[in-house]
Amino acid sequence: MSDTSANALAASGHRPMGFPEFVIVIASIMALNPLAMDMMLPALPDIASACACSPTAR
Repeated sequence: MSDTSANALAASGHRPMGFPEFVIVIASIMALNPLAMDMMLPALPDIASACACSPTAR
């Protein structure tokens, strides 16, 4: 580690993210998409009627 990066690490007060923490963050981000879809599904009929979609598009 160079002297400047060692000083930056000491000044920031925290260590870089490790592999287990990285996996947890990525898994959490990936889990958000299915959760968002599941939360939106009950509202789809209301969204369709608000947009005046034709019955064949539903």
